[in-house]
Amino acid sequence: MKPRLVKASGEIESFNEKKLAESLRRAGASRKLISHTLATVRPKENQRVASNVLYNKVFNTLWKVDKGIAQRYSLKRAIMNLGPAGHVFESYIGRIFQEHGYEVRIAQLVQGKCVAHEVDVLARKDNKHYMIECKYHNQMGVRSDVKVALYTYSRFLDIKSAWEASEKEGDIHQGWLITNTRPTSEAISYAECVGVRIIAWRYPQGAGLDYFIESKRLYPITIVPSFPLSMAEKALYNGILLARDVLSRRPEELSRILMIDLRQAQRIINEARLVG
Repeated sequence: MKPRLVKASGEIESFNEKKLAESLRRAGASRKLISHTLATVRPKENQRVASNVLYNKVFNTLWKVDKGIAQRYSLKRAIMNLGPAGHVFESYIGRIFQEHGYEVRIAQLVQGKCVAHEVDVLARKDNKHYMIECKYHNQMGVRSDVKVALYTYSRFLDIKSAWEASEKEGDIHQGWLITNTRPTSEAISYAECVGVRIIAWRYPQGAGLDYFIESKRLYPITIVPSFPLSMAEKALYNGILLARDVLSRRPEELSRILMIDLRQAQRIINEARLVG
């Protein structure tokens, strides 16, 4: 029997070596490093291995060879470490779309036809406006279900109705749902039916959240192993959201902001340079 992977959700599936190899390739690993990593972490026949145990083995193997690749491999975990609250993730999404040429406003109170709504992100490009609902999860195995898609669409319709009744420039063109995990098949079916765009982890293929991040190297600061995760919110308030944001900071400044010693501050800058 093939080795099996026990996911965080409790679901058990066959260990997929091709899937792991693709994740390594996306992180920038060479064929030689991919082969070395697979040989090192491959479970034995009939063995069950927890997904977090496998992840740690892969990360540690990569870290010994290429720290930059190890960090890029950890992207999904790094995003989950932006929490526990969702507002840092919302700011991160806003920054991503800003870097992709959108005009962006975060946490805006927008009057709908019936009630006012706090919209996570309002984005504009080519005179088209997008209402973005961010659904953040800080645990593996949790998916965004159809209720989230329903909620997003109902808010979009209420805001769109008010927008059309006013004389504002342009139009609320589309409601988007952006999540850092996977949507359920039911959520996808509903969103496709009503015209809500879902951007999620590895969805849609070739144009998911991972694409928007990796295509411009917009890695969150939490991808840096030496960064103290408890300081994510404080870092945001000081203009540090991406790994690249620390590259213009002196170690003394970073030490003061994050309340860490100079050696750790310098390590953060050095590690961020590998991915930023």
